[in-house]
Amino acid sequence: MKTFYTILFAFCAVFLSVNNSHANWTKSNTGTVFGSKNIMSLTQNGTNIYAGTFGVGVLLSTDSGITWNYRNNGMTVLKLYSVFVDGNSIFAGTYGGGAFLSTDNGSNWTAINNGGIPSSPNTAVNTFASSGNNVFLGCSGGLWLTSNNGSNWTKSSNGLPSSIYISDIIIVENYIFLGDYYTESNIGLFLSTDNGANWTAANNGLTDKGIRALATNGTDIFAGTSTGVFLSTDKGGNWTKVSAGLTDLSIYSLTTSGSYIFAGTETGSVFFSSNKGKNWMKVSKNFTTSSIVSLAIIGTNIFSGTFGDGLWIAPLSQVTEISETPVVNSSTIVSPNPTSGLTTINYTVTEPGAVSLSIINSLGMETANLNDSQILEPGKYSLNYDVANLTPGIYFLKIITGNISETKKFVVIR
Repeated sequence: MKTFYTILFAFCAVFLSVNNSHANWTKSNTGTVFGSKNIMSLTQNGTNIYAGTFGVGVLLSTDSGITWNYRNNGMTVLKLYSVFVDGNSIFAGTYGGGAFLSTDNGSNWTAINNGGIPSSPNTAVNTFASSGNNVFLGCSGGLWLTSNNGSNWTKSSNGLPSSIYISDIIIVENYIFLGDYYTESNIGLFLSTDNGANWTAANNGLTDKGIRALATNGTDIFAGTSTGVFLSTDKGGNWTKVSAGLTDLSIYSLTTSGSYIFAGTETGSVFFSSNKGKNWMKVSKNFTTSSIVSLAIIGTNIFSGTFGDGLWIAPLSQVTEISETPVVNSSTIVSPNPTSGLTTINYTVTEPGAVSLSIINSLGMETANLNDSQILEPGKYSLNYDVANLTPGIYFLKIITGNISETKKFVVIR
């Protein structure tokens, strides 16, 4: 009969921590013009930043969001859901007034509802997107298309449910995606590959078909829902839920910057992922409890628009930067040791950080990857690994953070 001895070893490992808890979120110094605290949409045109508000129309900042001014001349409805820039044209979508167009940086606006765009009191124009000369408009009444800067619109409905409530539109190469907002409608995502002439459902793998936000990162497509984030890496053919680390799954907004993706949630949190949503980390440090309904990366800052608490701004570098300060400690227990079968690794993370765990043999070769650079929130974690397929001998548990590593020895026996 074999006798097993449990050898407990604890050690402090140095981890590289995403510097999220130290990000300096500042409420925008909007002076007296920010009469609305509901920032529904954010966009940029050169040095001009536009905020679409639900209540006071369009606001313009030319100094990176420090001060703002009204830009509403000619706009008869000031409850906005969307602002979109396409070249020298700025489109604004309203609640109850259809769409408006400005070609002079927002100084003047003209209604552009020819072609039947709904402008009834309860119709929301939620989103715009462009492809070549075509601009798409998505609203609670369906999808419209213009090729002449809004002078005329044509409804695009072939293949779309008549009851669709379009929340967002994104375009990846010649693939156009749109999402329906309501989970209970069971409509989900639709795809067109012929410039909106025809549409087909693209919901394989989506367990929540209430699409609140869409974003792209190269050819990767992200969909935010009331139950987390979904990712497609094959242009909508299949979807996988990628929500590990999201402590609030109710997603209201998404945006990307390089390899980074950010998600804004119903309870006022902003989350960040650097590995295609595989793991998420909270980067907002509770600056608000209002829903984050708009996100934008503008210049060197990230802008977070809330419904009820105005606009908050943080330096992008503070949110995404990997700090070399050793701020994360881990206490690890491997049991049993020596071991011949199922082995448990328990460890505690006291600060957020990127953690990699692997098993290395005596020749320095990796035999198992247990945790591939996951960004982990503080807490206790446990991994089970069966060493039955390892040859008896000496092995090392290796912990890697950036270019810093720790190794601890354990023995496999039979």
